[in-house]
Amino acid sequence: MDPYYFLDINFKLKDDNDGEFEPHEILDMYPDGTWSINCENHGFVTFQGKEYIDIFYSKRYNVLECKNNEGVDRYKISVELMDEGVDEGVDE
Repeated sequence: MDPYYFLDINFKLKDDNDGEFEPHEILDMYPDGTWSINCENHGFVTFQGKEYIDIFYSKRYNVLECKNNEGVDRYKISVELMDEGVDEGVDE
């Protein structure tokens, strides 16, 4: 399973021959759960309505660092307890 499966990320990637390819081909994963995708030479990634060329996720700090030509945006990833002890499914 891709480590970014829980994020609403869209990829627009092409190789040197203008063929599409999957993001896992440029995904770097590290033993501590940290990962990065640098698509500078292959297109861009869209997250939160912005286009980025480099994404780095720090599992230690739960921070997604997204870079483009304008600078760096940092997103804190968090999980909140909604209802303690509720035994019902989650609406999708």
